[in-house]
Amino acid sequence: MSELNHSRGNSLVRMVTDLGHAIDIKVVAEGVETRAELRALQDLGADYLQGYLLSRPLTPAALLAWAKLHTPELWETSAPPREK
Repeated sequence: MSELNHSRGNSLVRMVTDLGHAIDIKVVAEGVETRAELRALQDLGADYLQGYLLSRPLTPAALLAWAKLHTPELWETSAPPREK
């Protein structure tokens, strides 16, 4: 992602994100390692970001714990528990 500092890199990322959005595809930017890259990719239209800046690789159990910690609203429920 170091190419983001160059206009050609920015143009390429913008082109890919615009193409994805034009055909109703969400765009995932991988390899985000710095806050500058994160900001640039957000500004260029990436829908989702992935990389060491956000998290190191996780086991499935660690991913679930991370998701519950960072998105508690998705895990809360007002429905009563099911009976067995």
